[in-house]
Amino acid sequence: MRVYIKKPLKRAIQLTKRYRDIFFEDKPKYRTSSIILTTLFGELYNGESSIYETIDGILDRVIKKYTEYQHLYASRHIYKRIKVFNPVNPEEDFTEKWDKNKQYYHSFINFIKSFKYEWERLKNGNLASAETLFGSSRAKKVLSEQFEKLSSNSGLEKVALTAFSGKGRVDDSGNLVEKNKNSYPSKPHRNYGLKEIRTFNREYFSQKKSLISLQIQEYYIQKNFSWLNTFISDEKLYCSGTLRPDGCKSKYQLIMIFDPKARGRKERVYIKNNSKIKFGETPHLYPDDSLCLYYPLDIVLFQDFNFIDIFPWVSEWLVMYEVWIKYGVWLHDEIKH
Repeated sequence: MRVYIKKPLKRAIQLTKRYRDIFFEDKPKYRTSSIILTTLFGELYNGESSIYETIDGILDRVIKKYTEYQHLYASRHIYKRIKVFNPVNPEEDFTEKWDKNKQYYHSFINFIKSFKYEWERLKNGNLASAETLFGSSRAKKVLSEQFEKLSSNSGLEKVALTAFSGKGRVDDSGNLVEKNKNSYPSKPHRNYGLKEIRTFNREYFSQKKSLISLQIQEYYIQKNFSWLNTFISDEKLYCSGTLRPDGCKSKYQLIMIFDPKARGRKERVYIKNNSKIKFGETPHLYPDDSLCLYYPLDIVLFQDFNFIDIFPWVSEWLVMYEVWIKYGVWLHDEIKH
């Protein structure tokens, strides 16, 4: 059984088990066992030299065998299924229970078909399938490593890495930079979206928060971000401007509103010139199509909220949006929903 120590095969089995766990998360009863997958992959391994070729080849062989059995049944009414025998004791069928309850076999075939479908998408450059296959953290790691290997010292990928590092800053034109005296730091945050979180208790709303006055917040925004126009009306602070962070292809017309009396989120940020950015089709938006810039439960309950802190997050959101359009993965730290 030397075949089991071959590195490409070992890694291919690990990745397959990873997707197996994701696929069967909601139906664990019919989860294909590790011993079946390990043995089957060992049998069908043809000595491929890479992990990519190993997974690609084995999935093709499983689908081919299943298809042949389907054709046999359709043409001659002879039923056969994929079987996996114990390599030490060939009399033992690891898949014997697939005959007692065919749902186990059907679930295995559905898993292989799903794996094949996502694998083909990944082969065609859709990195969103990497998240589906192997989980968000692993996909983000792979993508960030790919960005680091790119020869270009500028462009979207380099800027995205700056945001992903958690150490980015934003200059007065809204560009993400690593080190710059005249820049504002991006504070730690995670993107969210979906629906408003209203978990605050009555004590939260009864607290008299010492928010910095709108006039002072407006002063610091004007001082740090030259691309913004600001005005105060009806006890709200309004900001607007057009922004295209370095590395991005598009210009974005933005309107931002800060209402210190609002319950829950006090800010709203809207993109006004891109109809493709809408809730349900774009990650990390709220139902009113305002940008989700942070996870509300990450904010300390009684801390003062400074409107100026969201502007680096806006620049990062736009960069991550264009990464998502290009690669299918939201690279920034996030709360999935």
